[in-house]
Amino acid sequence: MNKWPAVVLCMLAAPALAQQQQKIFTVAQLCDPVETMMQTIAKYQEEPLFQAKTIQQHTSGQWFEGSTMMFVNPDTQTYSMLTLYPDGTACMTAVGTEFQPYGGPMIHTDN
Repeated sequence: MNKWPAVVLCMLAAPALAQQQQKIFTVAQLCDPVETMMQTIAKYQEEPLFQAKTIQQHTSGQWFEGSTMMFVNPDTQTYSMLTLYPDGTACMTAVGTEFQPYGGPMIHTDN
């Protein structure tokens, strides 16, 4: 099995607007059969929090539709996000610590 967690590679694009930079992330995600990924989730005793339809673009340019699920353990404050694909593959989208409900102000942008 590959190293845990997946290595994330990132690069900054040229400034999109004066004095602003757009971030573009090229990401390597650990992918395995769903059963294997769920063993990792079980190891951290994380439970499902939400599920959503997802579409992600592969580095080849091809788009893949899946279902993203977030798993959390409120006691240890760990979380994992998996994207599950119809072929039975799951990819680890993100992992982290210090998970907590958001209690701050609403986040809005003015256009």
